[in-house]
Amino acid sequence: MQLPRSYRLISAVLVFICILTGIAWSSGAFRHHVRAFVEKFQGHTGRNAYALLLTSSENERYFQSTRVMLYQLLHSDFAGDIPVLVLVTKDVAQKDRARLKKDGAHVVPIEKIEAAEWMDAAESRWQDLLTKLRIFEQVEYDKICYLDTDILIVKNMDGVFDDPATEIQSTLDKGENVEAAFPEHYMFAARTDSWDYEHSSENPNYFNGGFLVFKPSQAMFNYYMELAKTQDLFDWGMMEQSLLNYAHRQGGSMPWQQMRKEWITDHPTEDDYNKGLKAFHDKFWDWQPAQSQFLHDMYMAREKEMEDYWKNKG
Repeated sequence: MQLPRSYRLISAVLVFICILTGIAWSSGAFRHHVRAFVEKFQGHTGRNAYALLLTSSENERYFQSTRVMLYQLLHSDFAGDIPVLVLVTKDVAQKDRARLKKDGAHVVPIEKIEAAEWMDAAESRWQDLLTKLRIFEQVEYDKICYLDTDILIVKNMDGVFDDPATEIQSTLDKGENVEAAFPEHYMFAARTDSWDYEHSSENPNYFNGGFLVFKPSQAMFNYYMELAKTQDLFDWGMMEQSLLNYAHRQGGSMPWQQMRKEWITDHPTEDDYNKGLKAFHDKFWDWQPAQSQFLHDMYMAREKEMEDYWKNKG
């Protein structure tokens, strides 16, 4: 017996909806919206954010790379809808702050953390980088992914907040004697530092400070500040990266967790791109012979894409 025409029409519509749902579910952004709705319904806010740092308007190149990062995370074809914080010091001009806000950033004014005279940064431009620790004070968020601004992103990164390494950990009792109390729980995840373009010198116990996922905590910030008063605990050459690697060393009370390799690498190569990684950390605008010409060209094209996007916006 043939079904009535109205039943056949309804069945066709339902099949079409199922097909569209299946296609949409393959999109990371769609899954993110569904997850956010479910968490809200269950009473979990799940407030996550990306965070960038800009300490001065003196170097136009870093301001421009911050804008490229905002475009990649908020406006590109693979962008999600997770907010992006840009922490700025008093040395960032008001006109630059206004431009970053127009680009979609949540601009967060912070006070600079001055390095002690005895801290001997390997490069003078790193002298302000203890200020990066201010990101741990943004306690209104559950998880923050910090990124240096010299990163090329080629795929949606929002899944990083669900990486198994970003689960909350219980602080271990290693009998360490420090003035500031450890938080009872913490979360600190990172990726191994590659050191060179051959990736031949990776130390599995040392991470790169340019890509971190962590749970903000005032207690953790206070602990870092106590460490920053101590001169001889470790080599301060890499500034905040040295401090964080000591605070979260393997064998310590709050060891860092290794995130999946798919997210990012520093000293990237075209081979890394072909392996499907999502982001690449290098100063692509300052091309050197050892760098990937392929990724350099891709980054410069992304920068022009950003400029054209805002030019067309008017």
